[in-house]
Amino acid sequence: MGEPSVLSYRLLGPLCVLRDGTGIRLGAPQARAVLALLLMASGEVVTRDRIADQLWGDEPPASSKVQIQGLVSHLRRALAGAAIVTHGAGYSMDVTHRDDERFGRLVAEGRELIDDGQLEAGARKLRTALDLWRGEYLADIDIPAARGTAAQLAELRLGTIEDRIAIDLDLGHSAQVTPELTDLIEEHPFRERLRGQLMTALARSGRIAEALTAYDTWRRVLNDELGVQPSPALRALHGGILRAEPGLRPLSYATHRPGAPRQLPPDIPDFVGRNEILDAGLRRVLLLTGPGGIGKSTLAIRLAHRVERRFPDGQLFASLRATGAEPSAPVAVLGRFLRALGVPTDMVPTELAASAGLFQDMLNGRRMLVVLDDALDEHQIRPLLPDDPGCAAIVTSRHPLRAADSDVDTVELTGLPVGDMSTLLSGLLAGGVPGGDLAELHALCAGSPLAVRIVGGRMAERPQWTVAHVVRSLSAGRDRLPSPDRAVRSSFLLSHRELRPDAKQLLRALGAMRGSDFPGWVATALLGGDEARPLLAELVARHMVQRVGPDRYRMHDLLRALAEDSSARMPDNAVERVLGGWLWLAESAASHLPPNVLRAAPGAAPRWPMPGAGVDGDSLTWFDAEHSALEAAITLAADVGLGGFAWELAAVCSTYFEHRGLFDDWLRCCLLALPAARRSGCDRGVAALLRNIGQVHIFHDRYPQAAAAVTESFEISERIGDRPGMARGLSGRAIVARELDRFDEAMPYFRRALAIFTETGDLHGAIQVRNNVAQIRMRQGLFDDAQACLDESLRACAVLDDDHRTASVLRVYGRLCLEREDAPGAVGHLGRALEIVDAMRDERCTAHARLLLGRAHTMLGDYEAARNALRTASVQFVETGNGRSEATCARLLGELFPAHDRL
Repeated sequence: MGEPSVLSYRLLGPLCVLRDGTGIRLGAPQARAVLALLLMASGEVVTRDRIADQLWGDEPPASSKVQIQGLVSHLRRALAGAAIVTHGAGYSMDVTHRDDERFGRLVAEGRELIDDGQLEAGARKLRTALDLWRGEYLADIDIPAARGTAAQLAELRLGTIEDRIAIDLDLGHSAQVTPELTDLIEEHPFRERLRGQLMTALARSGRIAEALTAYDTWRRVLNDELGVQPSPALRALHGGILRAEPGLRPLSYATHRPGAPRQLPPDIPDFVGRNEILDAGLRRVLLLTGPGGIGKSTLAIRLAHRVERRFPDGQLFASLRATGAEPSAPVAVLGRFLRALGVPTDMVPTELAASAGLFQDMLNGRRMLVVLDDALDEHQIRPLLPDDPGCAAIVTSRHPLRAADSDVDTVELTGLPVGDMSTLLSGLLAGGVPGGDLAELHALCAGSPLAVRIVGGRMAERPQWTVAHVVRSLSAGRDRLPSPDRAVRSSFLLSHRELRPDAKQLLRALGAMRGSDFPGWVATALLGGDEARPLLAELVARHMVQRVGPDRYRMHDLLRALAEDSSARMPDNAVERVLGGWLWLAESAASHLPPNVLRAAPGAAPRWPMPGAGVDGDSLTWFDAEHSALEAAITLAADVGLGGFAWELAAVCSTYFEHRGLFDDWLRCCLLALPAARRSGCDRGVAALLRNIGQVHIFHDRYPQAAAAVTESFEISERIGDRPGMARGLSGRAIVARELDRFDEAMPYFRRALAIFTETGDLHGAIQVRNNVAQIRMRQGLFDDAQACLDESLRACAVLDDDHRTASVLRVYGRLCLEREDAPGAVGHLGRALEIVDAMRDERCTAHARLLLGRAHTMLGDYEAARNALRTASVQFVETGNGRSEATCARLLGELFPAHDRL
């Protein structure tokens, strides 16, 4: 037999399907429209009612069902080799070779390369992505769903063009992009970023008068059409051109890309009811309250999609997980929002006040929508609500929240009325609602949309069931739970009874997981390696699991609790396999980060290799995306008494936390894992966690707590004969003594640690000890001894071929040069160190390098360079909570002012 043919789908233009590169005749426009609907659903089920609504609107022909079946049959013949799967009253189609998804992947890859400083490679990716477009999205498909998606993708395409132009400007191609910008502005006259890029291109091409004219033209357009002025950023750019600032940095649009995130989850196509709330629209802040399963989240998402055109600068979404084991911290949510808005990760503050202030600055003058789902209380949401009057927010919560602000509208949701429930059921069932007492069914479901969906999913698979049958089944399982929760429980049990045993097992296991959502590989691990995708699809079709993205799923918290309490047998070692999968992935990601000297050797927790779910892109991006899931995994391990997994996961994440300067997260995860490790008798793990806890306390200048932690760590390591652990504990005790200026106490600890590191062949540990000893010798005025330590460290770095460790040695070299009043030498060493750690996006080390560079520039009389370095370092120290170094920056900046006055 020959190789199977490959079908590829092109949606970025007129709909086209190729088999091995040759076009396929798809038939009549209605058949093409059905195919477009299936492709847009990305594997989700599209009901016949939805197809009819898209094809014929409010007046479908009486033969619509037969016609749709005929259209699907035609497509199956035309697309031989592609699976269109029937699901009761609907169809699904999951394909891989499609240009719209390739476009999204290429854009994401291009932006990652750009963020890593690989501008040319990133620009090539963006150009390749843009070359996929052959016209408007599904240009020949005239259905409402296609038009709505086309508008969203057109916005993404235009943003990608702007990103590519920004890189071309950075690469010096100003003259080449000027004609393109002129044409784009003619097509999109109110796109301010394009105006800024044109001004930048003209100014960099020496066409100053034309750049200023471009600004005046834009100012008149805004004033005449909208009665407003250009944004502060564009006014600053105009001022920079007038002052002839070199390169127009840092206010140039070319170097600061304002993000326009589109984070709203997909709308639910068969949403019904709540018209009075939807018609009322959105004023400033809308708070939706009500019990679980009543439809708060779906209503919030439906309303957000309805009003999104009012907010062209983007929409932000976050699940605050109030009903989960660990509600989301506001500072963590702000971090995700700021990164989505274009703030580089290493410049995102880690303190709440700083993050909230920057968030409000980023929203100033913009029109953005913020959706906060499952909020805990007003303290959680207050920092996340936009202050700018051009922005708005939608919040959902099970609890009434105090709304002191007059701009907050509160709506308490109750159950759907009988008519809306009937409409929802009709959409779920092919032949309409079978006979029976809908009023009694409505009472049993308490009007809960979640309960109705579960019942409808079950009835769709049992066409012979009537409403009366369902009522009897539900009534038999009643209990004394509160009404809405009871309704969901009864509906859940009705559907759960009919699940296959393996689907019940999977659902039971998913209920035991922590976190708000999960990747598809988790289901595979829970089942012990069996392919779980068909079972996940079944659970999605029954509305027990929700698909929220490519290979990403979520369970409603009520259903999660019911699944965990079900009688289904938990698969053997299911939790261990999932935790082993997270551990394997985290270790894979951490292996590409600079080594953490504190990290212990791997423990005995079994790894569960997940090669199909490997770390995509760079390791930092993976950790950033899975940060919350990893913390949830540590929580799960601690809750179920798997101390070995708990401490190993916390330890491997410490490499990421230190690199990002996420000290609060680092400490929290270690404190989560520590009691579990103690209860499990994992002495080596307890010692490793205590070393990490001590290091965080050192970074925060909390020396008594640090001393207690590292001392206990050393004592445990000594008791169990863990020589590497002893060396790390001794090094920690020495660092605490050094920071307290107790050098005579520190040196014996360092000598013992160095002897063990040398004995065990740990070059990383030996380099760290020598760096610390060199700093003590400098403080004692023994510069030659310090030089000897650093020379030995640099030779060890050459053996390791480790750039990050080399940078740490160069930074201490720079400090030694400063002590010797060799400012040029300091600038040379520190400049090389900064170049290395800045490329690695290591915020903590870049801050220390800039602090020392500030001192060096001051010695050279370059006060402007000194001030810039110290101010940037000061901000980074504030964000990472390093009070001592922040105070040093403040003192040096204060000493600079008199000198700077002479400039």
